[in-house]
Amino acid sequence: MKSDFSFCIDTLRDNGVISESVANEIHSFRTTFNPPMHELMEMSIEDVRNTANDMMDLIYNRM
Repeated sequence: MKSDFSFCIDTLRDNGVISESVANEIHSFRTTFNPPMHELMEMSIEDVRNTANDMMDLIYNRM
């Protein structure tokens, strides 16, 4: 489905808008924050903070 976030990430990668490594990082965040994964519930508060910092670094510095 074209509105699927995974499809959007892959389309950006396939069209050279983002690199393969950035696409992989975004996919990693996508699965971490995907409700069925429930990983945030199992993470310590410090791990949640580090994940949020990593995501912001990706958005502002590596994309």
